[in-house]
Amino acid sequence: MNGANGAFLTNAEPRKGDTTTSENASFCKNTFRWVVDIDQWHPIEEHEGREFQFLLNLIQQEDEREQVLKYYHFADKKRALVSRLMTRAACAKARGCKFEEVIIGRTKGRKPFFKNVHEVAARTTTTNNGGSSSISNGNATMTMMRDGGRIGIANAPNFNFNVSHEGKYVALVSEPYAICGVDVAAPDQLRLGDRSISAIEEIFETFDTTLHPKEKAQILKQNGLSSQLSRFRQIWSLKEAWSKCMGTGLGAKFASAEFTISQDVEAAVNANNDNDDDDKVKSTKQQNANVQIDDKKDFGGAWTATISVDGVNEIGQRDENWSFYLHPFPPLEDVYDIPDDETHWITVARGPTSCVVDAHGEFWKTLKAKNIESNEQKDTWTRDIWRRAPSFRMLRVADLVPEELRYRFQCLVKEEENCERVLESIAATAIVK
Repeated sequence: MNGANGAFLTNAEPRKGDTTTSENASFCKNTFRWVVDIDQWHPIEEHEGREFQFLLNLIQQEDEREQVLKYYHFADKKRALVSRLMTRAACAKARGCKFEEVIIGRTKGRKPFFKNVHEVAARTTTTNNGGSSSISNGNATMTMMRDGGRIGIANAPNFNFNVSHEGKYVALVSEPYAICGVDVAAPDQLRLGDRSISAIEEIFETFDTTLHPKEKAQILKQNGLSSQLSRFRQIWSLKEAWSKCMGTGLGAKFASAEFTISQDVEAAVNANNDNDDDDKVKSTKQQNANVQIDDKKDFGGAWTATISVDGVNEIGQRDENWSFYLHPFPPLEDVYDIPDDETHWITVARGPTSCVVDAHGEFWKTLKAKNIESNEQKDTWTRDIWRRAPSFRMLRVADLVPEELRYRFQCLVKEEENCERVLESIAATAIVK
């Protein structure tokens, strides 16, 4: 945190013990893992107060503002507003443009995307090399061509993001190459109508057409109803993140997808080297594994999962173009600790560009490394899809406010009457100069 008003918006960085090359490190640029605890945010006078209204007016798209206010409960309004602020902060940071210039589009399946990523100009610094200029964006340095910065994001040709909110947390993830989806599963979400669940068979009856038979077997192996419900919640969160990654929502064929969860991160990493005939790909996986298993915390305390889809993969064979991580939140002290009944799960799905469902093709147009998972680019894809899972970083609501407006926002929060006079004085001084 840079001072009291500084932002905590930083990229995933190599941690202690990381021996990745600069080439591998480039895969982490513009890979954001952000989370906001809305229970820690208490705007005065709720949605009618100055603080909430200030943040709402940061969103330039009128329809997006209207969507925030359509929610009946104030907690839902907070989640909706924070999620929209997070998406714009992430896009502005990745692109190096102004917060207010970001336009968010949605596919027919309601998957959000950075609609004008190739139209908005990045704020560039002129250099004398005659061909390009560069800007510094946190830990990422992006090279822009002469045309006013109107190209894709360097080191993130497929920049995309996803958001989810439930319970006390709002989470955002972004990816430079793989398509991403995220789901937040709150501990109190499992209820059938107005009653609690007394037996796991009630879950099986309700979700009979959406659970794979092998997933039911996984659930039944758990010891006691509490553990069984926890495993169901994890599996359901995986299905949600998977469908949000593709952009299909509840239209996904959930019952065809078999998820297998592992709490053993070493086994998950080493499994990537099995049954692989491509020496170059195998070597890359082994290099990644050597780095990742050195320190389990490099996985951000995440559990792992694999997917096998009936009709796509051979029976029981995992799909190597997908990776999944389940983050217990708040994070456990050790990845092998047992989560309690208050644990939220933040599930991240990462898949190939070929998974995108986009009826109108607008999101697809923003991707500049289409079909990166193909054989011609398999080495690049493998390094990206099997790299370690970055930890989530806790942000304050104030961190989502554009830096040039953060002081004004803090004044509203503190209700300091002299703030406007200070700002006017600064503006007047600038005009005189």
